[in-house]
Amino acid sequence: MELQEVIDVVQQANIRRWVLMGLYGYVGYLAMARATQDVDILIGEDELEVLVEAICQRWPDLIVDRQEVVVRFRDRGEVAIDGETKQVINAMLPSNPCYEAVLESYHRIDEATGHRIPTIEAACASKFA
Repeated sequence: MELQEVIDVVQQANIRRWVLMGLYGYVGYLAMARATQDVDILIGEDELEVLVEAICQRWPDLIVDRQEVVVRFRDRGEVAIDGETKQVINAMLPSNPCYEAVLESYHRIDEATGHRIPTIEAACASKFA
């Protein structure tokens, strides 16, 4: 799946509070491009179930792996070297004050893509949070 497909699902589900995290959230700030395979989305806890349902409708074959602060969607057809199914989407909950601040205030809309990404300061802080 492509990044834009995931974002389209988020937007079609009318999710209001979300921010791209992980490499897709930070790639514009890097001096050198890097590849990533999974999409990390920080989302408000009140909208998590809406997102889970929307992703499951769009990609019904994904495995839903619920953990304490993240719901990982794993691809049955992609197995990592350690034998685990690869995660392709991570719906992250704001598990600390830094992530809550990123979700509420410290993000921006990328002019080129329209994607919600952390501000550079928030991206740096969240790597250490």
